[in-house]
Amino acid sequence: MKIYILLAFILLSITGIAQVGIGTATPASSAALDVTSTSKGILIPRMTQAQKTL
Repeated sequence: MKIYILLAFILLSITGIAQVGIGTATPASSAALDVTSTSKGILIPRMTQAQKTL
């Protein structure tokens, strides 16, 4: 029984790496996030220097 639990833990802990595409069916292979739109963009949160050094 312990071997099954260990095997399940090993198989479930393997991480997968994939690209995510928003507005596209085929994201660029070199990008982690590919956003495609003709009328909208992306807004990255802004931080002050004080917020960065907490």
